[in-house]
Amino acid sequence: MASGDTHGLVMQDDIGSNVENVGVAAQQQIAKVYVPSGLSQPFSKGEYFINDKKLYRATANFSGAPVVGTNCIEVKLGNDVYAHHSLLTNAINETVTNCIAPDEVETSSTASYWHKSGTNFLYARQAIASYTDESQTEYLLLHATSAIYVGDTIDWSSENANCERITLGEQVYGNKALAAEALSYSMNQSVSNGGTETSNTASNNHTKGSYFLRTAEAIMSDYSGKETAYGLMQAISDIQAGDTLISSGTGQNCKRVTVGDELNNIHNDFGTTVAPLFSTSGSYAVGAYVIYDGVLYRCTTAHTGDWDASHFTAVTVGGDIASYLPTMFAPAGFGWGESLAGVTLDSTSDLNSNSTFPKTMTFRFNGASVPQNMPSGVSIASGGFGAGIAISAGSSGTVKLVLMGVCPTSSSSPTIRLFSRWLLASSRTDWKEITLA
Repeated sequence: MASGDTHGLVMQDDIGSNVENVGVAAQQQIAKVYVPSGLSQPFSKGEYFINDKKLYRATANFSGAPVVGTNCIEVKLGNDVYAHHSLLTNAINETVTNCIAPDEVETSSTASYWHKSGTNFLYARQAIASYTDESQTEYLLLHATSAIYVGDTIDWSSENANCERITLGEQVYGNKALAAEALSYSMNQSVSNGGTETSNTASNNHTKGSYFLRTAEAIMSDYSGKETAYGLMQAISDIQAGDTLISSGTGQNCKRVTVGDELNNIHNDFGTTVAPLFSTSGSYAVGAYVIYDGVLYRCTTAHTGDWDASHFTAVTVGGDIASYLPTMFAPAGFGWGESLAGVTLDSTSDLNSNSTFPKTMTFRFNGASVPQNMPSGVSIASGGFGAGIAISAGSSGTVKLVLMGVCPTSSSSPTIRLFSRWLLASSRTDWKEITLA
């Protein structure tokens, strides 16, 4: 052979080398290669490795040499993937069983369990196994269209079928559609109890400002058909049954609203009713109220221009009203000028003395210890009692109007007598009995 003819042999050697390199590269993409170098080479349980061009899976954690049957087994990639697929499939099937069809699983065409009409159940059958010897269970999701009793034939294909094949997707969507419709109806009834209008002619009376619902058909693009859509309306004038509902233009008597907008409007209306919103162009005297950034403030220093927090103090409506209660009923010292105080009188107390009632106050006593100078002719037994109120009057508070009620006995149907008098600084009026009608 001529020297120039050696190119064929060289090319063959190159092809073999390249194929070997491709094989090694492919192996290392599948699993790392075991190198018998004597060095510690740890493998974890479940990890794949290649030894002498064969694929192994570690069955235990080990370092050093692999020993088939002790710390590893030889596997085929396809078989192992399929085995895991089978485990995953069965896990999914069991989840479906428990979640969507909690009834017992049927394993043959003869029912072993009773299934109420309208319930779902699973039917297990053997799937065709592929290249492995393992068989895989396949589950059908069935819906009982009539009651199925123990011993009945499970039939979803003949004209006498007692069940039908369904899919999880159909069930989820069907339930979703029913749930959405029920939720929509429930929410609509909660939003408005003014009646639901189903056409352009009112079937109900609606007073100005009241809310009612108006139905429309929502467009659905799938097999479930149409759902009812509701619009929330507000009457802007009185609407009588038989009137045409007009939501825009000439003769408008109602308008489309949303719950969010209405709540916001109520919030704004309430806010501007309690106090005006702060404005940089406004002038505020001491004691004036404004709303700034959603908070109620009372002006403590006369203010104009941009917001100055030092000129205002944050308050609440209830808190501010409470702060005025001690004085709001007593300009110049009259009336309920101080907090009411309740005292118990006894035999040392003198009802003729202004000093017995130093301020506006309530008082009480019992028949065991009756105060002095009771109204003439009033006798109170030990089980009786009395109570009253002394109201300050006059700029000095030395004039008292005393109102008193007494119950002479402790009977279940007591007689109650009412009396009144004025106590002045150094004199008094006689007790006057108030006759009850």
